[in-house]
Amino acid sequence: MIRCGRIPRDAGLRDMVAKWSYIEWKNSFPADTPDTYLQIFAEADGSDIDLPFVFVAWLDDKVVGTASLVADDELPGASEPGPWLAAVYVHPDARRQGIANALLAHVEQEAMRIRATSLYLYTHDQADWYARHGWVHVRVESLGDRSVDVMRKDV
Repeated sequence: MIRCGRIPRDAGLRDMVAKWSYIEWKNSFPADTPDTYLQIFAEADGSDIDLPFVFVAWLDDKVVGTASLVADDELPGASEPGPWLAAVYVHPDARRQGIANALLAHVEQEAMRIRATSLYLYTHDQADWYARHGWVHVRVESLGDRSVDVMRKDV
């Protein structure tokens, strides 16, 4: 059974998720370290209304993925108002089991809860997957030496 919720204040779990995030996005954000993500997790501890929110997914009793809802996702030159779906990651051993779907649905519910009307994201290689989930293409942008698709979903 897949469950999603806010990231617990468990140091070991946070270290694991921070390392996943660092490894996954180090090419796009070379100045980041695992501590960068731990700081975001700490910022997410404060409020049920103010962003950022960091979520994890459990499959049975094991954390297998993460996603965030943030005010600004560090895309240079972005004019979209946010909030942004960010840092969606599912551990390779847990892929193709509906975990990304569950995380996406959870983030969208949280966005509605805080009365967001639209969500934004950018992706290097998953635009088709997001489009199948109701996201629409806004534009192509550059992030470092890669192109990313900026997408929007009304919630």
